[in-house]
Amino acid sequence: MDDVEQELDLLTRRYGDLGIEAEVRSIRDARQRHRLEMDRLNEDFDRIVERRRATLEAIEKLDRTLRALIDDVVGSTRRQRNEGWSPVPVLGFRAWVVEDGRLHGAWEMWPLPRSTATCKRSPDADEVPHTDGRCGPPPCGLYALKRADDLLDVTGWHGARVAIGLVEMSGKVVEHTKGYRAEHMEVIALGVVDPRGVLLIDAPEHLQAAFGGGFDELDGVLPTLQPIETMCFWLEARKERMSWTSENKSA
Repeated sequence: MDDVEQELDLLTRRYGDLGIEAEVRSIRDARQRHRLEMDRLNEDFDRIVERRRATLEAIEKLDRTLRALIDDVVGSTRRQRNEGWSPVPVLGFRAWVVEDGRLHGAWEMWPLPRSTATCKRSPDADEVPHTDGRCGPPPCGLYALKRADDLLDVTGWHGARVAIGLVEMSGKVVEHTKGYRAEHMEVIALGVVDPRGVLLIDAPEHLQAAFGGGFDELDGVLPTLQPIETMCFWLEARKERMSWTSENKSA
């Protein structure tokens, strides 16, 4: 707009009012009011983002405290009763590389949106993933991270076409500082980098199609210049919503 407005101002100085001065002034005043409003909205948005970050950190801190308290009691009870792990599903994030239309993990292709861990060094299904050092490195289990943003630091797939998923872990789940190793894992939401942007999937039948090699046929691509960041934000939002829903149900 600057070029046409400068042209108008130049002609007005040369020839006087061109008949639209009042209308132009009114539009410019309205535009300035909206710009001021946008500045206020941007400031409010920045404050909301900071409050959201601080709230998430507080929730995560409380989650860690609660988990440590419960794990101590649950672990000792299981050891006393010789009882296996049977938890409420744990939520986490993991990535796949897309090759020839299929989703590949670190070791193998995933033909379905669910998988069960095995240990090639010590095939004892009742104990997978192992915690006694009998296998590894890396130790066995299906890996996932606690935060989607941490996937940005994972090496080995940058530059490739990737997919990032929100997963439910069940069976025996071993917690680490930034993530988990699980016995069973099921994908409940998936973001796939597409040449047109990102494909965001959460319907069970669409997830089944995606892992079967048919995600290129699915509709709903979201155009974006930041596909990884967009997928991470969407998946984190899904995790938050599911976490609150689960807590409300259990309450």
